[in-house]
Amino acid sequence: MFSNSLIVTFLIEQCFVQYCEFAKERKKVANDLCDRQRLGDSYLDVGESYQKLRKFNKAIKWYEKSWKMYKTIGNLEVNFHHFMKKI
Repeated sequence: MFSNSLIVTFLIEQCFVQYCEFAKERKKVANDLCDRQRLGDSYLDVGESYQKLRKFNKAIKWYEKSWKMYKTIGNLEVNFHHFMKKI
């Protein structure tokens, strides 16, 4: 019989898998609309979901994409320290 904590852990992991898929869909829509702010937000969301899934190399890749996008549009209110706190 599964323990409650194991079931809860499984459900949380499934939520982050779905969140990652949703964020990737948001990325596609933002790309189609040429909305660079939303594209940067989507990259950040994908990175956060990979971090929660403990796939840190993938998370860093997506955080870096987000940071580069924010730099190109001049949105520096989201600073680099924000990304480093997440890692």
